[in-house]
Amino acid sequence: MLDLNYSDVISTLQSLQSYLIAMGIALALALIAAIACFKLSKPTKFLIRTQSWIAALIAIVVVANIICTGPMFTLLSLISGNGTLTQETSDVAVLRVEEIARDIAEFCGFSQGMTYSFESPKVFDKLRIPKDSPLRRTVEIMNPLGEDYSIMRTTPLNGMLTSLATNYNRRNKNVRLYELGNIYLPKSLPLTELPEERMQFTLGMYGDGDFFSMKGVVEEFFEKVGLRKKESYDPNSGKPFLHPGRQANIIYDGVVVGYLGEVHPDIGDAYGIGTKAYIAVLDMPKIVERATFDRKYTGIAKFPSVNRDISMVMPKEILVGQVEEVIEKKGGAYLESYALFDLYEGAQIKEGYKSVAYSIVFRAQDKTLEDAEVTEAMGRILKALEGMGIELRK
Repeated sequence: MLDLNYSDVISTLQSLQSYLIAMGIALALALIAAIACFKLSKPTKFLIRTQSWIAALIAIVVVANIICTGPMFTLLSLISGNGTLTQETSDVAVLRVEEIARDIAEFCGFSQGMTYSFESPKVFDKLRIPKDSPLRRTVEIMNPLGEDYSIMRTTPLNGMLTSLATNYNRRNKNVRLYELGNIYLPKSLPLTELPEERMQFTLGMYGDGDFFSMKGVVEEFFEKVGLRKKESYDPNSGKPFLHPGRQANIIYDGVVVGYLGEVHPDIGDAYGIGTKAYIAVLDMPKIVERATFDRKYTGIAKFPSVNRDISMVMPKEILVGQVEEVIEKKGGAYLESYALFDLYEGAQIKEGYKSVAYSIVFRAQDKTLEDAEVTEAMGRILKALEGMGIELRK
């Protein structure tokens, strides 16, 4: 099996172009020599004939090189199915993921910002970061312009919140900003080697939108970079600069790849932001490591789908992510999709509970599903939900 990445294909096509040009020149020389043989004297014919044989031999060598050892072999391997396009792990993949991040952010109404990598050590107190936090282990500048630019940042929050505050004080109503910038994490202090530089994709906004709007932007980005597994959210992220009830770590494939949430009101006041603000921070090296650009396409379904709706009352402590995990695990092979279409908390629901409703779609690729097959799958789902203490509304 021949493994190739996208850069290999591009270089292959460029090399193939050069080979074809060389082969064309050799064949043209051979053709010219053959035509000339009919009009020249015998001694000259002999010389031209010799040259034509040499040109023809060159053409044969070029063709053989293309087919056997050159770029054509690479392309034939792909066409025949003996080659595969493998995941890019080089700088090309990093640049590609960053480009997608910019496209998604700008498509969702965010404008790009750039902030300083130099900061003041006072920002940690401003963000209420604990005294023993690793974020306080910083690289100090030997000859700083002043205390406000005396350390290398270990979090992108100060720059983003300062930018949001500047826009708020200038009475810009609906502001959405993003930044792709590095943080600098020392491997040891005092420094014995260069610090680790990690690219952070930071999103910040106030005005139109809320926590779930920011969550939607993050999930759109994940989809475009090929993170196909279901991400989850841990509300116990413990970020002191975020609202305690509106924050979460973003977990993908068992690894925390970032966090998002509403800025804590006290932090917003400290920066001069007089309204609710939301941020999300994604660690790009972890994203790039898990991103994939392989795509698999399926044809239009030939058989009809079957829809089932379920409505539930559950304690507020149970997350919809936990419900979706049950649906995925118990839905079986015929589960095609599911969608949350109602979430209600109010007077008609007892205190401490919420009402949640899902639409679930089943479909088989090779037949029309029978009602008994769908009922069996729904039975497994409902039984598992009831085991979690969830009450099903009839």
